[in-house]
This record gives sequence, C-alpha cells and structure tokens, in this order.
Amino acid sequence: MTVLADLLLAVTVAVVWLACLGFARLRTAFDRLHCAGFVGAAAGLPLLLAAWLSQATFGGGSATIAKLAFLLACLLFNGAALSHATGRALHHRSQHEPE
Repeated sequence: MTVLADLLLAVTVAVVWLACLGFARLRTAFDRLHCAGFVGAAAGLPLLLAAWLSQATFGGGSATIAKLAFLLACLLFNGAALSHATGRALHHRSQHEPE
C-alpha cells in the first residue's frame, strides 16, 4: 500500500510542477489563471487518496482523512470562486486601461 501512496504523491507533485511550468511559460494573465486553477482541481484527489492509503486499515478513514477531505473541498470551491473573481478583475482592468 505504501508504494501506491508514494506513487500518488509523485502524481501530486508532478501536477504541481506541470502547473508551475505552464505558469512560467504562458504569456497572459488569463492563460496563467488556468494554471492556478489546475492545481486546486487536479492535485487534491491524488493527495487525499495517498493519505487514505497510508492510514487505511481495512475500512480506512480517520479524523485526519476527514479534515483533509474537508480542506480539499474548501480549496476546490474557494479556488473556483477566486479564479472567477480574478478573471473578472483582469477583464475589468483590461477594458479600462488608459491608452
């Protein structure tokens, strides 16, 4: 089980590094915003599964896993709201820039 948990942690790290690479390579703030949203959406599930596998005992689940699931759900929902608000602010700024 620990090998699978380590593999899932490696996937999580690869997702974060991929987003960092995309963030560094993309040109506009709108494009970079997708990379920031990608981390919140794609990195949570492998991290949660790795934590669950490392603490699982035939039924799994503990207070730590429940807290992590709650935090990741908050990250997912708040990340979506934050991405929307940031995109709206970027759009507003690009429409009202002085020439």
